[in-house]
Amino acid sequence: GVFAFSSDSLNVYELGDAMDARGWKLDRQMNPAALHVMVTPAHAAVLDVFLKDLAECAKSLAAGEPAPDGSAAMYGMVGTIPDRQQVDGFLVEFLDGLFSRA
Repeated sequence: GVFAFSSDSLNVYELGDAMDARGWKLDRQMNPAALHVMVTPAHAAVLDVFLKDLAECAKSLAAGEPAPDGSAAMYGMVGTIPDRQQVDGFLVEFLDGLFSRA
């Protein structure tokens, strides 16, 4: 199954960065800001650890502790740009820089 979730009280991009720091990979979604998760039967073996880490990360962010560095700033900034063509151009340049072989 596939699902996404958001929050009215936490920056979900920061939550994603906090989970990344613990070794989990949650995809970011926009409009609305959300985290996207794919679940298979193989994930049953790690469900308790995942939920524990998710709860701890959320509690830490709710307490005002800073999120680890990650993509939260980029996703937050990109989500505020009203001109979607400008966003497309920015993301293409970002990915080109990320994957270029200098």
